[in-house]
Amino acid sequence: MTSNLSSQEVLEALESCASEPIHIPGIVQPFGCLLAVDKQSMTLVTASTNTEQFLSLPYQALLGRKLNDILGSEAWHELRNVQTQEDLLNSSVIVGDFQMGEQLLTLHASEQEGMLILEFEKAGAPEFSGSNILKTISFLTRKIEACDSEQALFDISTRLLRHLTEYDRVMIYRFDSAFNGEVLAEDRHRAMPSFEGLRFPHWDIPPQARAMMEKIPLRFIVDAHQEPVSLASSDPEADPLDISLAVTRGVSSVHMEYLHNMGVESTMTLTIKLEDQLWGIISFHHRTPRLISAQLRAVLISVARMFSAKLQVLQQKSYLAMVSRVDDYKDEILGNLTNDSGFEKFGSMVVDILGACGLIVVQADQQRAFGTVPSAEVCAALEATLADDVDFGQFENLESVFPDLSDHLNGCAGALVFSPSSDRTLFVFREEIERQVSWAGDPVKHAQTHQRRLRLSPRGSFATYLENVRGMSAPWSAQDLYFARRVWTLINSMDRSELISSLNRQQKIMIDELNHRVRNILSLVRSVSQQAQNSSYGSLNSYSRSLEARIEALAASHDLASGSLTSAVPVEELVRREFEPYLVQNSGRLLLSGESRDIRPDISPIFSLVIHELVTNAVKYGALSTQDGEVAIRLERASDGLLVHWVETGGPSVQAPNALGFGTTLIREAIPFELNGEAELDFEAAGVTARLKLPDACFELGHVEIDKSTRRDLTSMSDNHFREISDTASCLLLEDNFVIAMGTSDQIQKLGVETVDVVANVAAAIEYLEALEPTFAILDISLAGGETSIPFAEILAKRRIPFIFVTGFGDSDQLPVALKDTIKLTKPATDAELRDAIGELLLRKSGALS
Repeated sequence: MTSNLSSQEVLEALESCASEPIHIPGIVQPFGCLLAVDKQSMTLVTASTNTEQFLSLPYQALLGRKLNDILGSEAWHELRNVQTQEDLLNSSVIVGDFQMGEQLLTLHASEQEGMLILEFEKAGAPEFSGSNILKTISFLTRKIEACDSEQALFDISTRLLRHLTEYDRVMIYRFDSAFNGEVLAEDRHRAMPSFEGLRFPHWDIPPQARAMMEKIPLRFIVDAHQEPVSLASSDPEADPLDISLAVTRGVSSVHMEYLHNMGVESTMTLTIKLEDQLWGIISFHHRTPRLISAQLRAVLISVARMFSAKLQVLQQKSYLAMVSRVDDYKDEILGNLTNDSGFEKFGSMVVDILGACGLIVVQADQQRAFGTVPSAEVCAALEATLADDVDFGQFENLESVFPDLSDHLNGCAGALVFSPSSDRTLFVFREEIERQVSWAGDPVKHAQTHQRRLRLSPRGSFATYLENVRGMSAPWSAQDLYFARRVWTLINSMDRSELISSLNRQQKIMIDELNHRVRNILSLVRSVSQQAQNSSYGSLNSYSRSLEARIEALAASHDLASGSLTSAVPVEELVRREFEPYLVQNSGRLLLSGESRDIRPDISPIFSLVIHELVTNAVKYGALSTQDGEVAIRLERASDGLLVHWVETGGPSVQAPNALGFGTTLIREAIPFELNGEAELDFEAAGVTARLKLPDACFELGHVEIDKSTRRDLTSMSDNHFREISDTASCLLLEDNFVIAMGTSDQIQKLGVETVDVVANVAAAIEYLEALEPTFAILDISLAGGETSIPFAEILAKRRIPFIFVTGFGDSDQLPVALKDTIKLTKPATDAELRDAIGELLLRKSGALS
C-alpha cells in the first residue's frame, strides 16, 4: 500500500528509513562469496550460501573449519602479510589473485568486531597492462591538476571517468547543508536522460547511508535485478554479522526499486570528502548489469582522492582571494564605524561582496544600519537563538524560524549574526528571492507499509519537477561565511597592529597549506601502487615499493612527449633524461654514441622504465656506485629496428642475483612482451651488459597520407568550412587505449564536431549502435586482446555509416578487400589530416562529393 503522508507519518517513515540496519543486511551480492572467520581461533563461523560456485565446496562443509585448511598456502601467506601491514579495520584490502581450483579469484580482506571478513570474486580481465596503468594515472593526474576552476574540475572528471569505466552516465553530486543533493556536472550516453542541474531530496540517501559513505570510498551494485545470497552461521543464536566494509555487501530492496524506477541496472558511487566531511559523491549509472575489475576499482579510489585534493586546493584559492579582498578593504573596516561616511563605505562594500540587502552593526550602545534591514524585534530574536558558547548563526528562511515576526521582516529572508561576549554584534541580511527548484521527480513524500511499519517509497518518475520556492534567501556559501567571519574578526579587534600581524600569519599559513595540497596531488598517486599491487601485478610484490621512482621516470618521458599524444621522442633524449639526476657533477661518466631514432610517444613510457631500471641498478650496485665507473651506450641502426648496447665498466665486481627482482624481470621481459622486441641482460664480472632491440614499429615513420586513391584532389579544408559542415555531427570513436581515446576525442571536438562518444571494444560499439546512430565513426584497427575493429566496420558499411580507420603500425594489410579503399590515418594524426578526412566523409554523406 502506498499513500501520501501526514506530518506524523512523515516522521515515522523517516525514522523507519533511518533505522534500517544496512551494516547487517544478512545478504551479499551474488558476484562474490563471503567468509567470516573468528580471529582468535581462525575458524570459519559464517559463510554466504553460494561458496560452492567459487570455492567448489558448499557452505555446510566450510563452517567450523580452520581457515588455513581452506586457503592454499600462497593465499594464506599473503593474507598473513596483509594482516601485519594493513589496517583492515578501516577498509577492505585486496590481498591478491589466487588460483582456487579451476578459477582465478580475487581475495579481499577486512576486519569487523573480532571477525576477519574474506571475500572472493572472479578475477576480471585487467583493463591495464603494466605500462598502460601508469600512462593512465599520469594522464588523469595531469588533467585534474590542470583544472583552474571547480566547474572545469567537475566537467573534466565526469568525462574522464565515464570513458575510463564505460558507464552510461557519470555525475558529480553535491550535498547542501540539509543533505539534499544537486547534480553539478554530468557526462552521459546520449540515450540516457540528463540529470544535470536537478536536485534530489535528502531522504534519497538516508543518514545511515551517508554515514557508510564516510567510511567506504567506493560502493557498487552489479545488477539491480539480482537475487541476493543469504549468510549462514554455525551458531543460529549469533548476532547478525557486521559487513560494513565488505565489497559484496547486500542491498536494500527499496534501493533496488529506486534503481528500477530510474531505469538503471547497475551503479557505482565514489565518496568525496573535504576536511573529513562528506561533500558529495561521484555517481555512475549503467543501463545493463556491469562489474568492473577490482584493479580498476582501486584506481578509481585514488582518482577520487586526487579529485578531493584538487577541489580542496581550488577552494583554498577562493579563500585566499577572500583574504586578499578583506585586506584590500581593511582600512574601511577598521575606520571609525561611528562616522557616517566611513560606515557608508563599509556597508556598501560588505553588501556588494555578500549579495546582501543590508546590515546592522551594534557597538556599545550605538546601532548603525545600512540598506534594507528588519525591525529591532527580529534582531533581538536572532541574537537570542545563539547559545552561550556560540557566537555565530546563519539563516535562510527567517519566516519559518520566527513565524510570529513575519510582519517585521521588511522583505528580509536570510541572515548572518555574530555576537560574541563583547559589546559588538554584526547582522547581515539577504532579501527573499522567489525561485524555481528543479527536482528529479516530485519531491512529495509517499510511503508504503512494510512489516507493519511505514517507510518511504521510492519515486516512480525522475522527470524534471519544478517547484516554486518562496520565503527563502539565496543560500550562504562557504566563501560567504568565510568572508563574513573575517570581516567580523576585523570589527571585533581593538588592536589594529596585532590584527594585521595575525592576518599576515594566517595568510602565510594558508599559502603554505595550499602548497601542501598541491604537493599532495602527486603523493596521492603513490596510493595507487598499494591498492593496485596485487590486483594488477600478481606475484611482483616488490612493485609497490619502487613504483614512486618509476612514476618520476614516466613523468620525464611524458614531458618530452608533450603529453604523450602528439610528439615522437628521441631515444637519445630519453636516455639522457634518466641519467640527469645522477650525473649532475660529472656528465662525462655517460658515454652515449650512435644514431638516435624518434620513438613513438605511446612506446616511450615502457622504454623509459627499462632504461630507468638499468640506471637505478648501475647507481645502486654497478658502475655508477663508484667514483670511476662509466656507462657506455651505443645506438645502432639495424635493418629492422634500433639496437641499444649497454656496457658498464669501472665498477665493483658483479655477481648475478640469487633471485630475480622486479627490475631485472622488467628489463628482460618488458620489451619482448610489450614491444615485440628483444632484450638480453648479462651479469659479467667486469660489469653489467645489456642488448635491447626495438623493432621498426616502435619508431615514428612519418604520417601516412590519406589514401589518395579514394579521394579527389582536395586542398586542405579551412577551419571555418569544416565547422560549417560538422557543427551538428556526431562521432563514434572506437579506441581501446584510454589516454589516446581522450586525446583524440579532445582533438575532434576542438576541430568543431559537436559530439564524440568513445567505446573501447567491438561489443560496446555494437551496443552503442543499437541505441544511437553516429554521423560517422573513427576506428582503431587493432584492439586489445587480439581483437580488430573490422567486424564492426563491416556493420557500419552495411548501414552506410561512413568511417575512418586509424592505426599505430602497419596493420592495414589485414583489411578485407571490401574495406581496402577506406580512408586510413596513422597515429597520431595531425589536426589538418583529421579535419580533411572527416570533412571528406561529411561531404560524401551530404552528396556534395561523389
